[in-house]
Amino acid sequence: MLAAPIIINRQMLDELSEEARQLPRLRKHRNFHDADNAPCHRLIIAIEPGSYIPPHCHADRNKDETISIVRGRIGMVFFDAQG
Repeated sequence: MLAAPIIINRQMLDELSEEARQLPRLRKHRNFHDADNAPCHRLIIAIEPGSYIPPHCHADRNKDETISIVRGRIGMVFFDAQG
């Protein structure tokens, strides 16, 4: 059976952003997957100005990461295997 569709609207984004602004790291995520061991993690993250996400690497070549900007803008730096 298919899961109900997830609607991402302005109210959800506004609420998530407000929660993020109250946290020290200025980030808040909402999971759409059922469990941490789910084969695919689906989530939305509010990242507020002043937040910093340190560089990270997925060692598992079968693990992909997709980032879609829904509103706002971010700066990103990409590294190769040598750093």
